[in-house]
Amino acid sequence: MRNFTMLFLFFLSVGISYGQAKEITGIITDSETGESVISASVIIKNTAIGASTDFDGKFKLSAKEGDVLVITSLGYNDLEVVITAENNLTIQLVQSTALLDEIIIVGYGAQKKVNLTGSVVTIKSEDMVKNSTGNVSSALSGRLAGVTTIQSSGEPGSDISTIRIRGLSSLNSSAPLILVDGIPRALNNINVNDIESITVLKDAAAAAIYGMRASNGVVLVTTKRGKGKTKLNVNVYSGLQTPTRMPNFLDSFNYATLLNEANVNDGVPESYTPEDLQKFRDGSSPDTHPNTDWIGETLANSSAMHSIDISASGSNKNNKIKYFTSLGYLYQDALYANNNFDRLNFRTNLDIELNNSVSVSTDFSGNLETRNKPGIAASTLFSNIMRTPPTEVNQYSNGGYSSYSLDPKINNVGYNNTQNFDFQSKIALHIKLPFLEGLKLTTQVAYDRATFRNKSFSVPSNYTTFDGVDEFSLSTPSARGESASLSESQSQGYKLVTEAILSYDKVLEKHEFGAKFIYSKTITQDNYINAGISNLLGTSVDFFIAGDAETRSSSNGTSETGILGYATRINYSYNNKYLLEFNGRYDGSYKFSKGARYGFFPSVSTAWRISEEDFLNNSTVINNLKIRASYGELGSDAGIGGFRYLEFFGFGSAFIDNSSVSQSIGSSGLADANTTWEKAKTYNIGLELGLWNNLFTLEADVYSKRTSDILTTRSLQVPNTFGAILPAENIGVVDNKGIEIVLNHKNKIKELDYYVNFNFGYAKNEIIDIAEPQDVDPLRRLTGRQIQAGSRIGYIAEGLFLTQQEIDDLNASAPEGTYQTQNPKPGDIKYADINGDGVINGNDRTIIGKGNVPEITYGLNLGFNYKQFDFSTLLQGAANFDMYLSQEASWAFFNGGKVFDEHLNRAQIGADGNVINIDASYPRLTLSGNAVNERTSSYWIVPGDYMRLKNVEIGYTLPEKLTAKLGLDRLRVYLNGRNLATWSKIKHLDPENPNQRGWFYPQQKIMTLGINVTF
Repeated sequence: MRNFTMLFLFFLSVGISYGQAKEITGIITDSETGESVISASVIIKNTAIGASTDFDGKFKLSAKEGDVLVITSLGYNDLEVVITAENNLTIQLVQSTALLDEIIIVGYGAQKKVNLTGSVVTIKSEDMVKNSTGNVSSALSGRLAGVTTIQSSGEPGSDISTIRIRGLSSLNSSAPLILVDGIPRALNNINVNDIESITVLKDAAAAAIYGMRASNGVVLVTTKRGKGKTKLNVNVYSGLQTPTRMPNFLDSFNYATLLNEANVNDGVPESYTPEDLQKFRDGSSPDTHPNTDWIGETLANSSAMHSIDISASGSNKNNKIKYFTSLGYLYQDALYANNNFDRLNFRTNLDIELNNSVSVSTDFSGNLETRNKPGIAASTLFSNIMRTPPTEVNQYSNGGYSSYSLDPKINNVGYNNTQNFDFQSKIALHIKLPFLEGLKLTTQVAYDRATFRNKSFSVPSNYTTFDGVDEFSLSTPSARGESASLSESQSQGYKLVTEAILSYDKVLEKHEFGAKFIYSKTITQDNYINAGISNLLGTSVDFFIAGDAETRSSSNGTSETGILGYATRINYSYNNKYLLEFNGRYDGSYKFSKGARYGFFPSVSTAWRISEEDFLNNSTVINNLKIRASYGELGSDAGIGGFRYLEFFGFGSAFIDNSSVSQSIGSSGLADANTTWEKAKTYNIGLELGLWNNLFTLEADVYSKRTSDILTTRSLQVPNTFGAILPAENIGVVDNKGIEIVLNHKNKIKELDYYVNFNFGYAKNEIIDIAEPQDVDPLRRLTGRQIQAGSRIGYIAEGLFLTQQEIDDLNASAPEGTYQTQNPKPGDIKYADINGDGVINGNDRTIIGKGNVPEITYGLNLGFNYKQFDFSTLLQGAANFDMYLSQEASWAFFNGGKVFDEHLNRAQIGADGNVINIDASYPRLTLSGNAVNERTSSYWIVPGDYMRLKNVEIGYTLPEKLTAKLGLDRLRVYLNGRNLATWSKIKHLDPENPNQRGWFYPQQKIMTLGINVTF
């Protein structure tokens, strides 16, 4: 019995010791980088006992052998570890390859991608910085489905891109709402290196929480915040900028030869003799017969750009204080002197955890921008380059510049300098309310201040004249009666945003609930003053005191705005399969009268995660399959002026009344007290598919959007004799429909990581109602056509007349003996008789072309990492749009201007008066009979479709052993190229050109060499 008792006590003691808890310590690291994983959650399965990893990735808790630790951390796969006799654990987490755990920034919060029910697209920091561009908007080109960017200039400081989300859907502005860290702010003055991610909300489900400002989509910019150990990052690059395309003008010999041909066609004497032509060819008389390359004489071959960015991020030892701070500088030079841009950015984002329930976030940022330009505007300079023929002198042999020269206008005619300073701040208080788990309150206040100053000093220049023999003369401003002028403008203003966000999240077994309630108020005030004066004494004193007091002018003013909104989001999920979400916002704007000021904008969306159903849950092929649908109503007050319900009066021109001069007063137009915001009803159906653990993924969206109550006038219905300015009314209706597709493939083969991403977007709009009278000719009716249709009404070209007999036959069959007016000749454009009455006149005009905003956009993003090398490239393109190229950009000798190489294939007239080269692509040359060819017609429309090698980057990262010896964490050098090649039918201008005459600073091809160092 005694032995049995001892045996029993022995086993009992073993059992008690086995069941006793013991202290477990451990460290959790990243399986790839070996870095500590901070704030990872370590929970004993089926209990509430747990801990979080500290600054070094370490944790400590009490557990028993046999317990299971469930370890989770954002961006990593969940892991379960069974407790054994080992008391000190080393655990590695694997980064999640499934995009399902990806956290996406949405309106007033963040959600897992897997739980999204709306149409949302995101770009991360690592993709943003792979662009040699000084602005954010241009870095988005070709990277996001449904997002169209058009860069209309390459001028330093003005090389931003217009952003359109899902094309055009309004007769007014289609600009999206831009928010930086939740506050309405400008996009393009942010340092790209400060951005963590950009999210674009495209449908009503995603954007309805922003109410009447969300109809055109919403762009959410999230800046970086601190985390982990302190790291210092330095990124420096320098580059050269060259035009993507420039016109290929003919030299003076060919110019003169073609001009003589035009003279012959017009039946007048030739302008140049054979001796003149020879002098142009051999350059023997440069003062009288020059061969001026105006591009080469005016512009440099390339210009420089430089950027340096220094940032530090991290947290304190216990991870209670997190910080990110940065300083960035960008400099861009232009292709000609005295034109440059620089920007200094600074930012500090600070997060402080006061206790387990309360934390504070403070953000401070700003930028100082300086734009220095010569007195001549870029549009004027390039219009001169497009027009001035090569037979005019730039600089005479005595060193003097001619009146055509642009050099004095760049270097000696004053300046136009602008300086902007923006300061942004935000403080937010985050409270976990203790009386109800899951209830949180965030209150935040943002205060932004902006100042602007522009000073323009216009100075006339000297130039040299030549009598054609041997005498040079200097023409001075005083001799010509010209004097300098000065203007200056300044403004300053502020924006104040106050918000309170109450949120609640609860999980009950398979049920997940979430609710959010928002109060938001935004007010702005801007004050401005403008002044100018003329007839300054001399050309060197740029102060008002030097001017003529009688020419002095000044004006000032103040503008204020206010927006008040209440919003909510309620979402529900059952078993991570069935998702339902409701968003709504009640908004009011100062722009509208009290009776029409407020409105409610709701949306409802749902999603079904089919891959979570039992019949697919264990599939080895399909790991993610979700369908989603949404409907919502959004609003827009973009492009709508304030106080539309009031009629304003202002002073106009003077008039004579009883022999005395009186000031007239004019009305701003009839008021409309019922004016309100535009409304958009949007339907969206989406599909998300992941195959073989997201080896291949697909996202597709189909949408339909009707925008109604668009502000437009009844000018198409009311005759011009109406005795007042018509008010804009809510009468327009536009439909916009489209499809978007995103395909991804990512894989790793041994040491090779590679990825392929393709995105495609198609958006087509149609005018449903624009208040047109019913009797409008169908050829010119805007209803049923795209938004930009009204900008191009002209004739349909049927090629060129080749023989006089062809013209005579058409005239013979015409009712009054004339088929086409303006006396066309062989080699002129032949127009189509659309209405079939046998005569070409205004009744044959119709809407031509497609507009200059692409309906189709796409991008192909490829890249790989192999050992220490990395490579990425982006092909970007657009289609279904065109350009109307005319005047200096297309017509020979327009305004005495140039000719291009394409004019060499003009219609040449033989001795019999007929065209001898029937395959000619340009009409006959003429100086006096151009009216017939310069009519607005389809002849001058060129398809704008293009594909561009948008970005290429190759980098090399030094091995860790070498960087460690240098005392560095990482060192990478890279070579980047942007806009390297473009394929388009538009050959002598960039296909994104904004001006049909070529009056713009060309887009730039950029090559940069950079280095990135992390300490």
